[in-house]
Amino acid sequence: MKPRVLIFQHGHYCPPGTLGDHLAADGIEPKVVELNRGEAIPDLNCFDILMVMGGTMDVWQEAENPWLAAEKDAIRRWVGELDRPYLGVCLGHQLLADALGGRVEPAVKPEVALLQIELSDAGRQHPLFSGFGTKKRAVQWHGAEVISLPQDGLVLGSSVDCPISTFMVGSTAFGVQYHVEATLRSVGAWCEHPDSSALLERLHGPSAATRLQADVSAAMPELHSNSRRLYDNFMKIARAQLRHGARRACEVDRSVTNGSVKDL
Repeated sequence: MKPRVLIFQHGHYCPPGTLGDHLAADGIEPKVVELNRGEAIPDLNCFDILMVMGGTMDVWQEAENPWLAAEKDAIRRWVGELDRPYLGVCLGHQLLADALGGRVEPAVKPEVALLQIELSDAGRQHPLFSGFGTKKRAVQWHGAEVISLPQDGLVLGSSVDCPISTFMVGSTAFGVQYHVEATLRSVGAWCEHPDSSALLERLHGPSAATRLQADVSAAMPELHSNSRRLYDNFMKIARAQLRHGARRACEVDRSVTNGSVKDL
């Protein structure tokens, strides 16, 4: 049976991108909820995997984006109570940290570029990055960053100016600050969006969009391959966790039948 995938989206300019392509190639049709358009969060019990995309808003801007509070509650329940697989990208990475007790603040040095992500010792040994070696390139585009992890969080990778570029918490919840889902189309959209383009121009000058799109275009075969590898690794981890959860549920059912719940 194919896993049931739920995706939280925060703007038409931040779609699932290559992650959506990989899901489609695997015959998986996710449920995409556009929170910024007022769409309601469905019953979490009906899904197996949660992916949370990026956006130009910040995690602390609940007054401007009141749906952020409900989203954080859902993430907290998904990871903390249901213990189901989670993959957060950029804003989704920051929301994972914030929802579980970490801290997100304006970045000391914002990043908008094609940059190297260097894996930590834990990252190099973790199945999420199996086959990656010690470094990989990715698109970074953020003006805020995770500055402290939730309890029991573990850094898996960093970039030159972002010490927590990827982390995990719980059994199968992962955040990546970089845009693993980036496509040429999405990078073009970010170059045109008023908020993201303003950050790009402030950091790199008025002609930066043309240079960045050229860099990403040249690197796209590598970026797409990296995206597919991380997706495959994540889905392998997720399926193992879901099988474990199903076995656990069966054990609980049998224990209830036998009147021995206390033994679990």
